[in-house]
Order: sequence, then C-alpha cells, then structure tokens
Amino acid sequence: GGLIGVEATEALVENGCRVTVVEMLPQILSMLDWEIAKLVQRHVESHGVKVLTGTKVESFQGNGKVAGVVTNQGKLPADMVILAVGVRPNVKLARDAGLEIGTTGAIKVDQQMRTSDSDVYAAGDCVECTDLLTGKPCYVPLGSTANKQGRVAANNICGVDDTFPGVLGSTVCKVFEYCVARTGLSEAAAGKLGYQVVTAMAPAPDKAHFMPAATPLLLKLVADKESRRLLGAQATGPGAGDKRIDVAAMAITAGMTV
Repeated sequence: GGLIGVEATEALVENGCRVTVVEMLPQILSMLDWEIAKLVQRHVESHGVKVLTGTKVESFQGNGKVAGVVTNQGKLPADMVILAVGVRPNVKLARDAGLEIGTTGAIKVDQQMRTSDSDVYAAGDCVECTDLLTGKPCYVPLGSTANKQGRVAANNICGVDDTFPGVLGSTVCKVFEYCVARTGLSEAAAGKLGYQVVTAMAPAPDKAHFMPAATPLLLKLVADKESRRLLGAQATGPGAGDKRIDVAAMAITAGMTV
C-alpha cells in the first residue's frame, strides 16, 4: 500500500489483472493523513481493486509457483505476488569500514555528504537526511533526493564547495486519474512532535472554474496554531496538485505563516 505498491497496482489493472492490495497498516500511503489516504483508496477501489488494510501477510501457498496468500484475515488465491514492503538502507560496507551509522539506520553524513571519514562520501538511499522542519535526522529514500545528493558529493570531491541542507519529504505520484502529492509534516506527524496543529481542507477546481480544463482537487494544509507557521500540505484528486505542493514546499522552507 505504499508508493511502489499503488503504482504497480495501476500498471497491473491497466493490463487486465485483478488485484488485491494487502496493507498491514490501517491505511494505504502512510505518508498521508487518513482522510486523504481514504479518498485515494476509494479511487483505487473504483477501478475494481480490492484493498485490505489492517491485514498482515503470514505465509504463501504453492508448490514451485505461488497459489495463495495466507493472511491474519483469511486466505487469498493468487497467481502472482508482488512484495512492496518498503526499503532499508544497505549499510554493510559502511559498517564494515567503520563509518558512523546514524540513528535512522542509514549512513550519517554532513551537509557536504561526507561520512565520519572525511575522505569518504556517501549519497542516495544509503544515507540519512536532515528534516528541514525539525532539524532531526530522517530517512526519506527518493530518487530526486539521491540525484541532488550525488551532485553535491561530486562537487565537493572535485573541490567545488556545495551543500545539501535537508529535505521536506516532498512526494508526488499518479494513482490512476488522481494526482497524489505531499510535503512537510502530516497532521499526525506534527501532533506526535508536540505541535498544536490546525488544519484546513480546501476542495476547489485546480484552475478558474470557468475554464474548460478545470478539474477538482482537494488540498489540505497543516499549520502550527501558536506561530501560524505552515508545517505541511497534501493534495489529491484529478486536478494538478504537484504545483500546489511545490509552492507549499517553498513556503515551508522559507518559514512562511498562514
């Protein structure tokens, strides 16, 4: 039920497969707040996909070829199983080399992408980042982040001073006809960090309503009640949510208020 899972689901459905998504957590796409995730789930289900949340896979059945999946809620027949259970940083080489591993389980680096050995640089899904909002280490393995980190590491190796300050976890994906995007903290994550959170839900067309191409989009903003600082944003719907999230990411980075 994560990013890879829902994107694989779309590809399989469009090729005529009947798909069941089994998610151990209470919702799919855990980077979203529950109400946004529920809208996405209903859209997925409208395409004939069966979504089972709060369901744990216990074993597989079959002899040389999978024939079924056993969960804590019962058995599911299957011709094919795709495991999309997230990623973990591969740090064996770094650990064997004596490099420091961060609190997230990924390689600890500074803003120049240097490890604890100043002659060794690391970038991509094996390293931890800094959350620009909280200042704390985080692990957000994304291709866009890896690309930027690789450029920073290469510049510093070649003597060009460069830094990678951190991330907001900005993410965008396509789920059938829906755009799903987010940046910063969700309401749930902000609450766990001790923020007094206020939120606003804004359903509206993604363009002026009189334009023929205008399509619906739901935008959720998360802000700190005391400082009014914007903490996060989420968007979903058939409308274009990516650019709204771009603007929100800029506003969060700049410490803007609402």
